[in-house]
Amino acid sequence: MMSSNQFSNLNVFQLNLNNNQSIIRLEDLPNELFYVLFNYLEIKDIYKSFFGLNLRFNILFNSLSNCYLRIESSTKVDFINMIASKIRHIHITQNSISISLAPFRNTLHSLIIHLLTDEYIDQLHALMYLKRLEIRHIPQHSIGHLRKVLFSSPQIKHLVLPFWHSKDLVIAYSSPYSISSIHSLSMYSPNDLDDFASLLGRLPNLIRLRLDIDYIKVLPTVNCSLSNVFHSLSYFHLQLKNGFTYSQIDFYLTHVPNLKSFQFFTAPCLIYRNQMGPYGVLNTLAEVIEKHLLILEQFSCFITFHMISNDLFDITKVHSIYNQNYSIKFENNQEHFKSKWIKT
Repeated sequence: MMSSNQFSNLNVFQLNLNNNQSIIRLEDLPNELFYVLFNYLEIKDIYKSFFGLNLRFNILFNSLSNCYLRIESSTKVDFINMIASKIRHIHITQNSISISLAPFRNTLHSLIIHLLTDEYIDQLHALMYLKRLEIRHIPQHSIGHLRKVLFSSPQIKHLVLPFWHSKDLVIAYSSPYSISSIHSLSMYSPNDLDDFASLLGRLPNLIRLRLDIDYIKVLPTVNCSLSNVFHSLSYFHLQLKNGFTYSQIDFYLTHVPNLKSFQFFTAPCLIYRNQMGPYGVLNTLAEVIEKHLLILEQFSCFITFHMISNDLFDITKVHSIYNQNYSIKFENNQEHFKSKWIKT
């Protein structure tokens, strides 16, 4: 996002056209160029930099309808009400002023909110076009309230939940239920693998899933019957921050055999203690993937190894799933391996 300071002192802009004419005045630039420019600016910066300069810029400003608004402690309520009809995306920051979401009920498509209080939860169901909701934090006592609102808000398709107890929203609930409207979920994940199947079972129409996990508890004993297999999930991004075991990856992939895309990130790779070396780690991982994901179209990984030798990495020693597009970076006695494979 560009700041208004980059444009506040802009008095002359020169552009060479095909007919060798030169435009030397800002006002002579075509409207299409301004619309492209406005896509990179927050509406507050557009207003400060352009509104009131002349009638043409006022008309351009009034015609905007797909704008982003960042609400902070200094944001004026009068300004919010004035531009509400133009807003499609809102970010309510930490320590921001408290606002009513009612002016955005017919326009808002995406909401990022640092602290989701009961006051805001009560307003969510009225946002008729809200498709994406990102919650940075929510009081634990408000989670049940939010769950009830999600039941009655089928317009919300995409959830981003990067807070510690996010699993409680979907999993920690005594009665059987499902939220069929959610198609995409990104969350700070449950570290209990038993919760993974429960999570997918509560979201039967989930297509995209991202899990960020600090550590994983002991692998459970699970009967991987057809009832444990979830066919809707197509895109899975798994980030394990403290290494992995093959049994853990095997457990995840057993439940989601219809993945089209699998992204796997881990650092550091503690499995290195088994002295398999990077080739053994990567090849065994590829075998697990091939075993379960028969219709996979795209795979990418980022794995950090503890270095045990200074030998150059030999890509010919690893499975072909890695050698289509890869890079290796050495830093602080660690080897960062990055690869991307796309089915051709």
